[in-house]
Amino acid sequence: MSAIPFTRKISPEEAAAAAASDWEDPLPLTEHEVGDPYPLDALPGPVKATVQEVQGFIQAPTALVAASVLSALSAAAQGLANVERDKGLVGPCSLYFLSIAESGERKSAIDTTVLEGIRAYEIEEEESAKGLRKIHAAKYRSWEAQVDGVTASIRADAKTGKPVGALESKLMQLEREKPAPVIVPRALWDDTTTEALIAGMASNWPSAAIISAEAGVVFGGHSMKKDNLTGGLATLNKLWSGEPIRADRKTEGASVILNTGRLTLGLAVQQSVVRQFFESSKGIARGSGFAARFLISWPASTQGTRFYKSMGTTMATHRFTVRLKDMIGATELLVDGCNLKTVPLSPAGKAAWVSFHDGIEGELLPDREFSDNKDSASKAAENVARLACLFHLFEHGPSGQISAEHVGAAAAIVTWHLFEARRFLGEIAQPADQIAAERLDAWLLQQPGPVTAKAIMNKGPTDTRKRAALDKALQELVACHRVRVSKVGKSSIVSVNPALRQGG
Repeated sequence: MSAIPFTRKISPEEAAAAAASDWEDPLPLTEHEVGDPYPLDALPGPVKATVQEVQGFIQAPTALVAASVLSALSAAAQGLANVERDKGLVGPCSLYFLSIAESGERKSAIDTTVLEGIRAYEIEEEESAKGLRKIHAAKYRSWEAQVDGVTASIRADAKTGKPVGALESKLMQLEREKPAPVIVPRALWDDTTTEALIAGMASNWPSAAIISAEAGVVFGGHSMKKDNLTGGLATLNKLWSGEPIRADRKTEGASVILNTGRLTLGLAVQQSVVRQFFESSKGIARGSGFAARFLISWPASTQGTRFYKSMGTTMATHRFTVRLKDMIGATELLVDGCNLKTVPLSPAGKAAWVSFHDGIEGELLPDREFSDNKDSASKAAENVARLACLFHLFEHGPSGQISAEHVGAAAAIVTWHLFEARRFLGEIAQPADQIAAERLDAWLLQQPGPVTAKAIMNKGPTDTRKRAALDKALQELVACHRVRVSKVGKSSIVSVNPALRQGG
C-alpha cells in the first residue's frame, strides 16, 4: 500500500514528537458481537462440496459463497414446485439472500461460476427461438395487414351508412387469432426497477432472479426513491409471498397482471449503503416486513489473505451447475391455469418443522433470544420450509416428501442467518457519529505512520471528509486513547497509539 501523502514533508523529529511514547492503554470504541462460523456441514453433500470448491479457488468468505450457491439453487428450483408446510399453508420455495460485503470480495466471480448452467440454458433457449421469432414476425405482419384491411372497410362503410356488423365480427375474430409472442425463458435479470421487472415477468417468463453485487433494484434507482419506496418494497414483499400483482402502466393506459410470479434475490452490498437505505426509509424497511424476508449474513472479509492458488478440481461445481440447468429446463410456465406441483413435508419432517417453529416462537418473549429481532424471527420457520424444499428438489425433483434431515439442515442454516441478522441490524442501529469513528479508526490502522488531518479529508473514509465530521470522530478516538492529534506547524498530525499497531 502506498503511503498517504502529507500536506508537507514532516521531519523525523516532528513525526517522533507527534508519536511520543507516553500513551495510556487504548480502550475499545464499541463491543462488537463476533459472528459464528458458517454451518457448512449442514449443507447436503453435493451443495457443501460446491461451496468448498468455489471458496477454495476464489477465496471469498464462505458465507458469501454459500449465499450465492443457494441463490442459484433457488433460481433454478422455484418454478418446479411449491412447498406445503401444512394443510392450507402452501407457498413458494424462493429465497431472498442479503450479504453485507465491501467492494472487492469477489461476489461477481462467485456468481459467474455458480450460474454457469443457468446462463447456458438461457443462451440455448435464445438460439432455439431465433427461427420461431422469424415465423412469428411473418405471421404478425400478415395478421396486422388483415386487421388494417378490415378496419379500413369498417371506416369506409360507416361513412356511407352501410351496416358494419359482419366486419366487426371479423375484427373480433382477428383479435382472438392474434399470433402469440414467442416466449423465451429469461431467468436472470441484471439490476432493474421493480416496474420493469414486473412487466417483463408478466409478459414473458414469470420466474426471475436477481443475483448481483450491485443490488440497485433494492438499494438504489428509481424504484426505491422516496416517493416510490413504499410501493417498491410492497412489490418485492408480494413477490416473496407469491401473491398476484397488478401494476398500472401509465404510458399504455392498461394494467399488467402477474398472477404466479416467482423471484429469487441474491444480493451483496456494502454496509454503508444498507445503513443509508434503512435510515432514509424512516422505519419502512423493517416495519413493512421487508428486511425480515432476507437471510442476512455479514461475514468477515478475506481480503489480504487471498494469496494466489492454482485452480484445483471443479468436478463438484460442474455437477452442481449441470443439475441446475436440468432443473430450470424442467420449469413449468407459470400462467393462469398452470398449477405448480406441491411438495409436502413428510410426517417426520413436519414434526421437525413444528419443533423449530415453536422453539423460535418461544424466543420472542421479553428478554429472550430474539425479543429485539421479532421481524426476522417471524419469517424463520417459513424460510426453513423453503430451504428444505430446495434441498429436496435438488436431490429428488418435485416428487415425494421433504425429509426430517432436510428440515434439520435448513433449520441449522436459517438459525445461523437469524443470529447474523440480529448482529447486523443491531450494528446499523448505532449512531452515525459512532460508525464514522469506527471507520476512521480502521482506516488509520491501515496507514504506515502518522497522517495529516488534510490527508484524511482527501483520502480517508467518506463520512469523515468534512471538517466537522472529522473533528467528532477524532474526539471519540482521542477519548478512547486510540489516537493523538498534535500540531506541527500549521498541520494537525494524527498518530495511532503504538499499542494498537502491536496488537495491544
